[in-house]
Amino acid sequence: MNMREATYNNKVLKLYGTDPRELPLYGIREASRYLKVHENTLRSWIFGRRYRLESGEERFAQPVIQLPDSKVSMLSFTNLVELYVLSAITRVHKIRFPKVRIALNFLEAIFQRPHPLATHQFWTDQFDLFVKESGDLICASRDGQLVMQQVLEQYLLRIDRDIDRSAMRIYPFAREMTFRSSVEHPDSILRNAPKHISIDPLVGFGRPTIAGTGIATNVIAGRFRAGDKIKVIAKDYDLEEKKVQEAIEYEGVEYWAA
Repeated sequence: MNMREATYNNKVLKLYGTDPRELPLYGIREASRYLKVHENTLRSWIFGRRYRLESGEERFAQPVIQLPDSKVSMLSFTNLVELYVLSAITRVHKIRFPKVRIALNFLEAIFQRPHPLATHQFWTDQFDLFVKESGDLICASRDGQLVMQQVLEQYLLRIDRDIDRSAMRIYPFAREMTFRSSVEHPDSILRNAPKHISIDPLVGFGRPTIAGTGIATNVIAGRFRAGDKIKVIAKDYDLEEKKVQEAIEYEGVEYWAA
């Protein structure tokens, strides 16, 4: 770490009192909207869930996300990164999530620390291992594992890291992405998706913004809902129209219908 980066990190720590990536910033409903994952799915990952077997026996599926404060149902940015990676895994159809839990326990045992999906070791050293160890996650053709690997790789490329290789920024997709093992080139579909939206705990209080601007996506969508035209909004904020459209779509507004 050079002097400039060290000075910056010291200022951040002094301002927040801790690493802002570990602060409880996001409600579950917010995370659901930001990551395009159903709220009930997030709750099962965060709090676990009870379910019944065909025999009638009740069991409990353990949570796979560790919150910064177990007494507060709020997620940190690090949790958001974990959920983002988990959502990438579940975008591939026919994945058995109980096996994902086993794989995550395996990773935690290796790292001896929580949040294995948010660590740089996962991205660099353990990614291939995770895919190989989780080969039986895919109940499909031989293509299945290739699709899983391609999808995960492209999702991981949408995470920026700092000098310590810790996650510092996510570029979420504007719409839900789901892939089947029969898809020939999911990597090209994902690779060509723009990075117009970013989530950064140091920008806009960690809310989604148009990348590089600090302009909140909900502000853009709010103006559109109020009747402003895309061309007018783009001009007012000195933005490309496609970025305004992406922000509007990300916020769940069908701009094409206007």
